[in-house]
Amino acid sequence: MDVTAHPLALPFRRKPPPRRFTALLLGAALLTLAGTASPLCAQRLERSDPASVAAVFLGSLQRLRWETLATTVDGETVAVFREHIRSMAEHDPTGRTARRALGGAEAAEAAGWTDERFFARLVESLHADVPMLLGVLATNTYAPLGEVREGEDLVHVLVRTTPYTNGSTASSVEVVTLRRAADGWRVIEAPALDAFLVALGTFAMG
Repeated sequence: MDVTAHPLALPFRRKPPPRRFTALLLGAALLTLAGTASPLCAQRLERSDPASVAAVFLGSLQRLRWETLATTVDGETVAVFREHIRSMAEHDPTGRTARRALGGAEAAEAAGWTDERFFARLVESLHADVPMLLGVLATNTYAPLGEVREGEDLVHVLVRTTPYTNGSTASSVEVVTLRRAADGWRVIEAPALDAFLVALGTFAMG
């Protein structure tokens, strides 16, 4: 599979979306706020509802439930991470770097895993190895604001993210993008996925 066209196949540190674009999305989302906003405590995964999938994705981040989180991620997004592991194995003949990223498993073994097993194991290893980088994802508060549909197969869910800081009320609006897959909606792009790529990049740098 050619993953070079995937949004996450860009350099690790990507520029945030233009403020004007985010503002337009926010304005449109607020028009549908009453009908789409839902608490993250509702963790039952409804693949027919993108907002529900996004809520499970974000709730799994807060609870560090990597196996559940993996069920929400798009297969082509997982393919980007698989390509990074393949590249690691190719450039490190000892296999040590890939094993570190896969919790001790060999890259060749992981190639045969399901997407969900692969992604859950990878993120679990990343969190264990780079806790300060990914731990912030669990301490954030996520409040869905609404959604904006782009055609029939793409939905942008807007989320107000508030970091845990002493006495601060600073927050930002982030976008979780989902695509319709054969079995329902899946997350294809999100700030947390970018953070996972950054963490994986630290493995490659030793």
